[in-house]
Amino acid sequence: MGRDDRGPFPELPDGASWSSLADEVENVLGVTIEAFIEKDHRYIVRAVNLGLVEQLFYLRLSFQHRFSEGTGEAAWIKLDYLVLDETLRCRGLGKRVVELTKAWIGNHTGIEQVCLFAREGVDSFWTKCGFSRPPDEQRMHCFIDRGGALPNLN
Repeated sequence: MGRDDRGPFPELPDGASWSSLADEVENVLGVTIEAFIEKDHRYIVRAVNLGLVEQLFYLRLSFQHRFSEGTGEAAWIKLDYLVLDETLRCRGLGKRVVELTKAWIGNHTGIEQVCLFAREGVDSFWTKCGFSRPPDEQRMHCFIDRGGALPNLN
């Protein structure tokens, strides 16, 4: 592989493990959730839209893999989207879903880092969820405790 080539992604989770995250999110939010692989390495968990105009919940994770001759292999998950309807906000549900997602990543993948690009004004939410912004970078990141237990959310 040449410099900065993307190779095949190692150890992608299967549909059953992805559905297990959907089940956990469903228990937290109390709405019907579905999970599927959109395309490539993008995984979706979202509320089943029961004729509503807006989506109550939407989460998309992208599995990223890169090889560079200078630094070797790198793999991470990019949290592309987390959307929680306003009626479900400010009750700790978003943080609970992020904690479940991080635990799922630690238990079902070999990946130790999640990155995201937060909209302006929401850094405080992501900081509460364990993310930080390195100096002079736009992205925020969080390191994952691999193989840890699911958080106690009661």
